[in-house]
Amino acid sequence: MASNRQRDTNPSAHFTEILTPSTKTIVQVQDDYDEFKKAEAIFIALNLSKHTRFYWTCISTLKEQVL
Repeated sequence: MASNRQRDTNPSAHFTEILTPSTKTIVQVQDDYDEFKKAEAIFIALNLSKHTRFYWTCISTLKEQVL
């Protein structure tokens, strides 16, 4: 038996189905990058020894913020 339903051939309808609230705009990504670069500059200016737990904790935290 053939279906009487019409297929949705609107490509934009399919695209919107895969968007989620967590999708970031280019502006948001740029803002995140700018904030990261500020934090990175402050961190580098501290001139911390790489042989401390504090240094590696800071690095791990920065990585988590980026991901």
